[in-house]
Amino acid sequence: MRHHYIPQFYLKRWAGQDQRLERYTRPTPNKITVRRSFPSETGFEVNLYKSPAEKSKSPQWFETEFLQHLDNHTALVFEKLNASPPLNLDEEEHSILSVFVRSMTYRSPEMLAALKNSGAREWQKVVDSIEGIYDTIKSSKDPKTYKDFIESVNAKNIESSVINIFPRLFTSEKVGQVLNNLPKRLIDTPDHTPEFLISDDPLIRTNGILVENGHFALPISPRRLLVMAWKTKTLDVISQQSPTELVTNVNRWIVESARHFVGARDRSQDRFIRNRFGSDPKPPISR
Repeated sequence: MRHHYIPQFYLKRWAGQDQRLERYTRPTPNKITVRRSFPSETGFEVNLYKSPAEKSKSPQWFETEFLQHLDNHTALVFEKLNASPPLNLDEEEHSILSVFVRSMTYRSPEMLAALKNSGAREWQKVVDSIEGIYDTIKSSKDPKTYKDFIESVNAKNIESSVINIFPRLFTSEKVGQVLNNLPKRLIDTPDHTPEFLISDDPLIRTNGILVENGHFALPISPRRLLVMAWKTKTLDVISQQSPTELVTNVNRWIVESARHFVGARDRSQDRFIRNRFGSDPKPPISR
């Protein structure tokens, strides 16, 4: 099953009349290729979020019961934000947008791998810490010996645990309230400037949001940028950039951060993409 870490509804904003976008990829370190591709062929990995089988859940539960639900609701929010003029969001729609923005920091293949590795390290710390006291803390349902306990747990348990915490990462009430309350601004660019691009890492972000100049920026279409900031003055500074400077800065992050693909409506920025593709991939958040 294809699991889209960049949702199809989002990619469709860059599709032309043929319902395709230009998809740049780097199959080898020294080769960049481009072809027109459907959104369904872009920004996915097969069974990326598949969880080891559990009695109470389908292996595909996170994709089918959580992400698809989130993406379907966010698609409606994006319709309102991309309207001309943009339509106001209600409280629930602001919350949906916050969860979606939060999800974009966690749902990439690299982030998932980082969380699994972090989970494995934390699990090992716990396992090591209870070796000498296992007999005193075990319950009647636990394996008889520490050795039996270790043998009963494997990588699938850790993998399942990581997938299980994803919804809580995305929907943290405390973080969600902060994001809901952030000042927001939509910035449109004129036709004479290049368009915003998209990639597998389209969310521009500072090192923390509750800091001086802290902000998120996300192109929601080739001509419209959503900016969320800790302080209104940061929105003013970003808005005061010339359209060409703004697009260049946004696209530099998007293209340089790319690991898997860069998307565009046409090939007018071909040289820009080829010169910068994947030159500065951002490290995944590991906690």
